[in-house]
Amino acid sequence: MMYKSRSASSLVIVISFLAAVVLVSWHGRNNRLYTAGTSIITVDSPEKAYFAWEEKKVRGRILLLFGSYPHLTRSSDYEGGLHLTSSNVIEFSVLNNLIRKIYYIIPDDSWEDMVQNTMVQKGIIGSLRRISCMERGMYLYNLLGIPVIATTPTSLPIPSEKVLVYIDHQLFDEVKVRDILSNKGIASDIVISYKAN
Repeated sequence: MMYKSRSASSLVIVISFLAAVVLVSWHGRNNRLYTAGTSIITVDSPEKAYFAWEEKKVRGRILLLFGSYPHLTRSSDYEGGLHLTSSNVIEFSVLNNLIRKIYYIIPDDSWEDMVQNTMVQKGIIGSLRRISCMERGMYLYNLLGIPVIATTPTSLPIPSEKVLVYIDHQLFDEVKVRDILSNKGIASDIVISYKAN
């Protein structure tokens, strides 16, 4: 008798756990907001990207960041309260649930330098791990707890959903980025094109 009640209890726990996983997965997918078509928005300061995403009402999205990500360590932009600055636009977007995952794109010819520099800073950045299924891929975790995956254009995986794209023209050529996305079959509904004045 005692074994039957343990088995029943174990079965209830397993079913409850599976139901919770399914519910959370369903909730996450249904709370992602996409826009119809593709918008290419040119901005002259990084924080305007946040306002563009807010205006389009995006939520819980993957970002392909063809630019710099300055806050792999602690941000000091929040002293005195939470506010948006040009250097924390990505972090601020994560805090406001616009972004849930970041692919931080490193030019192919800069990959080895980035890996060496990151390994030297490992104590500062925290947990670093190579991604075995990617030729060039590394998990970088920031303090917000979302995955930040450093990779190169040639190693970029194809996400199963539309992505947000942010292109910093000081680091990447927009035409080349569009070619990369097109050749890989990556769909995007909002492309932010940052061109500094």
